[in-house]
Amino acid sequence: MMPSAYQYILQQLKNQKISLTEIAQLAINYQGLYSQVPEIETTEELLKKIIQQPQVEENLLVCFALENSTISEPLATIYQSENVTNSLLLQIAATFGTIGISNYFEIKLNHPELIHLSNNPKITDLALSLAAALSGELAQMDS
Repeated sequence: MMPSAYQYILQQLKNQKISLTEIAQLAINYQGLYSQVPEIETTEELLKKIIQQPQVEENLLVCFALENSTISEPLATIYQSENVTNSLLLQIAATFGTIGISNYFEIKLNHPELIHLSNNPKITDLALSLAAALSGELAQMDS
């Protein structure tokens, strides 16, 4: 039986040695600078819901296909030359509005130490885009 898209995404993250807990912790570390945040278990459940949103799921699947070189030519070359992955990641980050894009660049450029606090210095840009979307959701919950 084929795995569901969600199961496939979790497996790809696991292959990259990234856990949902680490992504949730990164979002908590960042959003906690600005507002009240829920417990890690609640935050991780929110993350699972975000990943299962159709537009997020589709963007993640295309990102993994590009990373794993499972897209055939000429699309593979076009996607890589157009830097499609970045736009897909920003679409994921913007799931709850442009605050997610701000969060993405804020963490990446101004708070790299938070990535190390998540206990995984190898957090990928893909994982960061999920953390940015999640922190946007946490900010909306607190307001």
